[in-house]
Amino acid sequence: MVKLTFFRILVFLIVFSLVGGAGVGGTYWLLENHFEEDRVTILQDTREIAETGPAAEGGVQAIAEAVGHQVVAITTIIESRNLFNMIYESEGLGSGIIFDNNQQGIFVVTNQHVIDGAREIGVDLGQDKLYPAQVVGADAQTDIAVIRIDAGEISQELSEKIKPAVFGDSDQLQVGEIAIAIGNPLGYNNTVTVGVVSALDRDLMRSSNSTSLIQTDAAINPGNSGGALVNGRGQVIGINTAKISDTSVEGIGFAIPINEALPIMEDLIDHGAVQRPYIGISGRTIDEELSEIYDLPLGVIITQIDPAGPASEAGLVVGDVIIALEGRLVKTIEELIEIKNQYQVGDTLEIKAINEDREEVVYRLKLGEY
Repeated sequence: MVKLTFFRILVFLIVFSLVGGAGVGGTYWLLENHFEEDRVTILQDTREIAETGPAAEGGVQAIAEAVGHQVVAITTIIESRNLFNMIYESEGLGSGIIFDNNQQGIFVVTNQHVIDGAREIGVDLGQDKLYPAQVVGADAQTDIAVIRIDAGEISQELSEKIKPAVFGDSDQLQVGEIAIAIGNPLGYNNTVTVGVVSALDRDLMRSSNSTSLIQTDAAINPGNSGGALVNGRGQVIGINTAKISDTSVEGIGFAIPINEALPIMEDLIDHGAVQRPYIGISGRTIDEELSEIYDLPLGVIITQIDPAGPASEAGLVVGDVIIALEGRLVKTIEELIEIKNQYQVGDTLEIKAINEDREEVVYRLKLGEY
């Protein structure tokens, strides 16, 4: 009993240690996003369109004309409460990208924060009229949402004119290539700004498993959120999502790569939410410094555990130090998340850990769903 108590105290001390204040900031719930390697089937035919994409030979002007019709303005009515608990309404503005048009209606992808808390959602299809839309699914962690305008709201004539966007391959992007942002900043519909891909795999730390973003100097302003970032071939390669708002900063905007957005979109359509593999622990990295101080192995120490989660069911306990997952060494929380995200809900994984008796233990864990 004394040993058990000491070990729990040790875990507590590690979590709240003075090592850079990392005790709180370094603790993550392993609920991160699962991006399948296989691309989704949404509009699979758009991938088969000629490599040049729509109107690419005509330059930016032709691309803006072609893609501009596929980027829509989104208006939301949001209910809020003030300090006196009185309900009031406010209006929000954003952008979206038409990616499907079928018998169910017109499907639009946008940012989750564009429609978050909305009581009503209206989409401008370029007819000086707002068409009501419903949320199909939304995911705050990736900031992606899918909304739909019911087919009954749209005339046959208008439906036939609406063509979905063509998606490119964001994995093939190179720094320095042209980037065109199309959206509705400040309510100015179909605004086009031009820049380049400034950087790839940017991490804004928007969550414990932030998406790697495309950085661009094409102007992205309030209202651009959810709009399209387009390459020089007229293909949508990103969903505009954020900019650095600082008077000392100019030309730093970000977009979610379309290859990372597509699996999320498919989950939202199929399930209304993103299916994520779930281990059910909270932990932190035992680096070389902590290893030396506390005489622990390098790895991820479990600091909290969901009593109804997969880890608890498999037998793991607070204080176990995970050192390997599916035969691959784990030295950091990020490595553990990266390996876990390569598997699907329902997969059974082998976890190797060092317990409080300094013995190596092997657990079999079936990934749950978050």
